[in-house]
Amino acid sequence: MDPWPKLFHNLRASRETDQAKVYPIHVVCAWIGNTARIAAKHYLQLTEDYFTLAASEGGKSGAKSDARPAQNPTQQPAAGFCTDSQESTEVKMRVMLC
Repeated sequence: MDPWPKLFHNLRASRETDQAKVYPIHVVCAWIGNTARIAAKHYLQLTEDYFTLAASEGGKSGAKSDARPAQNPTQQPAAGFCTDSQESTEVKMRVMLC
């Protein structure tokens, strides 16, 4: 019988992956004793059940995005070119106020 390579690393990775399916990652990392960054880089695994779940949903994830639309459909048209300089506008305003 051949020894399992990286036995404890693989056991830890499997457990952390299983727990991350159920609990928030910050909770799992507190239990395991690492950070979310380390977990993502070294421990969390892609399992076959993710592929099965995605295939059974027919491409519809049901995820809701909080992203805003790319462009506001009621957006105002672009402003035209201004012919007066800022200084001349300020002078006109002063004259009007006096």
